[in-house]
Amino acid sequence: MLNFILLQNRQGKTRFSKWYINCNEKKQKKIERDINKILINRSRSYANIFVYENFKIVYRLYAGLYFVVCIENENELYILEFIHFMAQLLDTFFTNVCELDLLFNFHFLYYFFDNIILGGYIYEIKRHTI
Repeated sequence: MLNFILLQNRQGKTRFSKWYINCNEKKQKKIERDINKILINRSRSYANIFVYENFKIVYRLYAGLYFVVCIENENELYILEFIHFMAQLLDTFFTNVCELDLLFNFHFLYYFFDNIILGGYIYEIKRHTI
């Protein structure tokens, strides 16, 4: 199950977040800050997977944006491919996606993620269906 998805820039600003677990806003902000601190200080030679509290965090960096997915029992490599799929989908839709596209068209992000993920479980990854 996916617990949450974050898109964060290198400056630590969260550009998109989608939560699939019950968590108050104060705790969400703390988690977002902590994860961003870890990502910024992390060497590129490390794996794109690490443990934060009781969760596994899987991430990839695309053009200055970290795509972060928090999982419980999912396959980490499958989630890495899922992140790559989402980056390709956004790049196709926005034609060379950039951070501003995501900022000003956030409703499309919610549309994409709501069509792909249901209740924290990935259920649709066919590009032509979305």
